[in-house]
Amino acid sequence: MSDVVILITVLGASAISVGLIIALNAWLGGWTPRRFATLKDAARAIEDQVFGFDPSEDGVLARGGRAALIVERGGGRLGLATTAGDRAIVRALRPGELQGVSLEGSTLTLTLGDYTFPKAWLTFEDAATASIWAERAEGFAVRPEGAGAKRASHA
Repeated sequence: MSDVVILITVLGASAISVGLIIALNAWLGGWTPRRFATLKDAARAIEDQVFGFDPSEDGVLARGGRAALIVERGGGRLGLATTAGDRAIVRALRPGELQGVSLEGSTLTLTLGDYTFPKAWLTFEDAATASIWAERAEGFAVRPEGAGAKRASHA
């Protein structure tokens, strides 16, 4: 057998093998993104990953269930839960731990001082809800002199 035939056979078998692995992953649900069906689901994700976090009923679920903000009972921390693939990424933020809060329409952007999770985007059903939660998140942001939420609007 010539080298070209061996190379084509190896490449063809490799492509078929990779294709079968991808098909198996899809069949097993490997690409089904995680969503929080309810605010309680998001609260449970935060409780599971953050020691001592006691979620209150005060919270909001972003459009599509991809993220949530939940105030801890007593108001000491703001729980942030977002999804990435089939996993939940959570943070419990104390006052002064947010680096920035910005609002553009119905999308709230939280800038964290965490190089592994630098920004979180939460899109809500309406701009009014986003504005309310932007103001609440400002209470957990670093407060340079005279700073507030940076609000951008599109005409």
